[in-house]
Amino acid sequence: MMVGADVDSPGFAYSTGIFRLTGMPELIVFSLALDVAHFVINEYGNRAHAGESVSPGAFYDGFVEGHPVTFLRVDSPDRDREYTTWTSWFYDRKPFPVLQLIYPDSRSGAFPWQPGYREEWRDLQPLLGSLPSHH
Repeated sequence: MMVGADVDSPGFAYSTGIFRLTGMPELIVFSLALDVAHFVINEYGNRAHAGESVSPGAFYDGFVEGHPVTFLRVDSPDRDREYTTWTSWFYDRKPFPVLQLIYPDSRSGAFPWQPGYREEWRDLQPLLGSLPSHH
């Protein structure tokens, strides 16, 4: 599901059905081009379907060309109302896990919690969860 950017919020994309099919969390990602967001979610779904799991805070290649990515557990209380509305409906409003794919600043390679991450990128990639404790 793709949601376009507007004045108040960046665009984002999220999955529906990965948890039901594989037991792995659903995925949300912000501010990527439509084709890149589509690829990232499909790649995650394919890996989940193949039995691969991801650990929040660990780094993975093969999602965003030339850059590692990481994941964080989405624990925002507004998640289902503001972001994963369709998926919430799909699961009959029952709880389901969601991970957010976090990619680094393309210029510095820094992640949002690291020095060198561009300030203007902060609004493009809001963090919907707590950072893993080792950051």
